[in-house]
Amino acid sequence: MPWIELHQTLPTNKKTMRLCNLLNISKPHAIGCMCLLWLWAIDNAPDGDLSQFSDKEISDVSEWKKKPDVFASALIDSGFLDADKHIHDWYNYAGKLIDRREIQREQSRIRQQRRRDKINSVPVTNADVTRDKRDENVTVTNTPYLTVPNRTVPYLITETTDNSAPVLPVEKVVDKTVENSTIAAPKIYEVTQHFKSHGSQNAFSEAMSFTDYNEDRNWQILKNFTWQQAADNWLKNAK
Repeated sequence: MPWIELHQTLPTNKKTMRLCNLLNISKPHAIGCMCLLWLWAIDNAPDGDLSQFSDKEISDVSEWKKKPDVFASALIDSGFLDADKHIHDWYNYAGKLIDRREIQREQSRIRQQRRRDKINSVPVTNADVTRDKRDENVTVTNTPYLTVPNRTVPYLITETTDNSAPVLPVEKVVDKTVENSTIAAPKIYEVTQHFKSHGSQNAFSEAMSFTDYNEDRNWQILKNFTWQQAADNWLKNAK
């Protein structure tokens, strides 16, 4: 939460006393006006420069109800504002906040740049086309989500009573990699390409959300679905 320093000497500071005399107001009134102005400046004038604001705007945010020009002149004459309408010694009071916000902005920029670099560093291939061509020649069985043969269970041949070909009984195939949750999670560029191919207008953003959501859950969804099926469901729910 943003904050500024407020020294215990403010009520007895010479600038506060001058402001009280110039405006003929009490110390609580003067201190209240200044605190309101400083708190407003954190978000609206983080560099302490009030030159872009009119006297009316400055008096409004300070809750000064009388003549705005008189209030602005009193701020300068008392020393709370410099002649160029910069808050006097602003960096000494809000400098830590300014520095922290700048560091956070730079960290955010670096994270975003790293993500973009990661995506751009992966070359676009014809993997989707190759997969489509391959799928045309694949016979799909009734075994759900079977992607690779189970080489841990040997095929069993039963004898027949005639000269027909031997019968290969259907074995329930268990994908051990799924069972042990060791299937490699999809890369962000793979998910992005998948979303693009399905008409997503914000493919990269959707891919980041989808990937972050499932990474938080250790990709448990891969026990029951392929990541492509999970991604399709994600898009359907997003509509």
